[in-house]
Amino acid sequence: GRFRLAVAISGRRDSWVGTRLAAMGTALVMLSPGIPMLFQGQEFALQDPFSAHHPMDWLKKPTHEGTLKLHRDLIGLRTTNEGLFGGDINVSADEENKVLTIHRSSAGGSVFAIFNFRRQALANYPADFPDSEWKLVINTADAQYYNSATVFQNDDRDSKDNKDTKLDSKLLQADAQGMFLHPYSCMIYTG
Repeated sequence: GRFRLAVAISGRRDSWVGTRLAAMGTALVMLSPGIPMLFQGQEFALQDPFSAHHPMDWLKKPTHEGTLKLHRDLIGLRTTNEGLFGGDINVSADEENKVLTIHRSSAGGSVFAIFNFRRQALANYPADFPDSEWKLVINTADAQYYNSATVFQNDDRDSKDNKDTKLDSKLLQADAQGMFLHPYSCMIYTG
């Protein structure tokens, strides 16, 4: 392909929007039924065109450690949680808020994921969790998954209206009314 997913999404290299949406795309693939397909270099968020004739440059590993860790964690979840081995799947979309939820379950496990496809954070989002005890295992907005390209940035290159991208520190605390969803992020719970 001429472009990697992160570049194809945003139209430019080193975009936090493209990188964050590519991470969400990987999470969707790893949570979906069937055999997941990842391209060589996707785990580094490489931006050079894909070529089967050029090996990955493993010297770039330290630069992309956060994206690599996210992929390792998603693959680990996929291979160990029996809720992703088959069983039931329930998908719902809140089109107004651009939120997608996926619940997969079987007799041996359960996974619930919430995706925020908005550029803005959602505070106090009323997530409708299925009955169970849930543990947050992956939050793509967590600092452990950051690289220079995945950190939330507030710059003119990615937004015509910067006021939409500013995060108020008061919004970072969810209360009993709901949960906080970071921009372009996915939160995955196991139960």
